[in-house]
Amino acid sequence: KSPLIVFHEEIRAAEPATDETPVLVSQNFFRLDDRYRVVNNQQVDKYVTDEFLVQTVYGCQVVVTNPTSAPQKLTLLLQVPQGAIPVLNGQPTRGVPVDLKPFDTSTIEYFFYFPLPGAFGHFPVHVAKNELLLTAAPAVQLQAVEQLTKIDRKAWPFLSQNGTDAEVLDFLKTENLQRIDLGGMAPQIGYEKAAAIAKRAHRDGS
Repeated sequence: KSPLIVFHEEIRAAEPATDETPVLVSQNFFRLDDRYRVVNNQQVDKYVTDEFLVQTVYGCQVVVTNPTSAPQKLTLLLQVPQGAIPVLNGQPTRGVPVDLKPFDTSTIEYFFYFPLPGAFGHFPVHVAKNELLLTAAPAVQLQAVEQLTKIDRKAWPFLSQNGTDAEVLDFLKTENLQRIDLGGMAPQIGYEKAAAIAKRAHRDGS
């Protein structure tokens, strides 16, 4: 007896597009608290390709590019890996509309963590237009572990929790302290010495 609107939503298989619509798509994984490294004073991405530490937040970076002179209205299908829990307002599965101008690029990120170790498949990003499948990134198998077998011992997340006083102080003397979270250091590390280095660097303008 009152006005209403009824919506119907379903998931069904998408047919591949018959005409060639060139769209480029890639996806890479990164650890949220150790996302970058510095090479020749330039910040570059630090992608994860082998092991994922449980109870640690990771992100998936999806980049889609329109290499043509015509605008593209696309839909991206994103899904967290099997066995993973979405975080930071994420969803297990979602569709993202993307409007790309000619020769334009868009980046979408979502975040997750593995509560338990194991080998988990990941349904990669799929790109569709007008409900027809254009392209997709390669499917991958992700390995979640309780302890990493390959550790970047020069990275701040490791040093801040496991490094010796000497290792931490040597790191702080050579790095840009504006990129470092001193508040995350383990209590057994010489915080007063580290704070003194930070104050001296700030005073010197470095």
